[in-house]
Amino acid sequence: MAGLLSNQYLHSDDVFLGQIDVLGELEKRVGGLYKTGMGCVLLHEFTHYYKKHFKRLKSESRKDLEMETDSFAFEALLALDGRIGQTAILGGLAPLLLGFYMNPTLQPLPDYYRENVRLFTQYDKIGDRHRASVFVANVLSDWLERYHNRKLAIHRENEEETVEEIRSILNGM
Repeated sequence: MAGLLSNQYLHSDDVFLGQIDVLGELEKRVGGLYKTGMGCVLLHEFTHYYKKHFKRLKSESRKDLEMETDSFAFEALLALDGRIGQTAILGGLAPLLLGFYMNPTLQPLPDYYRENVRLFTQYDKIGDRHRASVFVANVLSDWLERYHNRKLAIHRENEEETVEEIRSILNGM
């Protein structure tokens, strides 16, 4: 690996090909998405403490407590406005989408609702879905192709249509 990253492979006509402009627009957007995604995960975990889930676990289903925690964290993101709010919503969806890659066969787990239930419970709360629909359609179509050999055409004029098609496929799995 070190050989592949040596200077001879990264330099071309005095341009360093491995250099990343960490102040560029793409990097700022990706950084914002990452930060809000991590913020949502942390908010989810702190919510367990705030809602006294450790005490309630004796009398309630862990699945339901997890869903309550997802919803509480996600609704906090929905309260944010403007570009920060849009980035936060996408960042909040990112950990839920990551669950598909961690459980590609969608095997039921004892303590969690299936990934499609967790994702779409929060996704359905988003009023203006355009950016979220693009994100969900692209990530899930990649996941379906990668793990289930199912190639979908994303309807560029209406990504929501693709999301609904994917939702239908997932419900049938």
